[in-house]
Amino acid sequence: MCCTGKDYAVEGAVRVALVDDEDAPRAAVASHLHRYSQEHGERFQVSSFSSGEEFTSPYRADYDMIFLDAGRVAATGPVAQFFSETAPKAFRDYIGG
Repeated sequence: MCCTGKDYAVEGAVRVALVDDEDAPRAAVASHLHRYSQEHGERFQVSSFSSGEEFTSPYRADYDMIFLDAGRVAATGPVAQFFSETAPKAFRDYIGG
């Protein structure tokens, strides 16, 4: 898998943000990424966030993929506001914005 953490960059790694208020879903996605990495040789740099506030304050456009808890985290608060202002319309329609 390569790496986890928010404070350093890994050359050539796919930068992934996991945003969920529960530990188990973040751990499950990280586990799937790890398995994919081992099977396909892809490297990931994973940053984990336990709230929308943590993810968006301050937001940096540093991620290639973002996995959101669309039921809670993405539907309300700063993440919903952020995506309603910056995400493409197709994505906003998908998450109900």
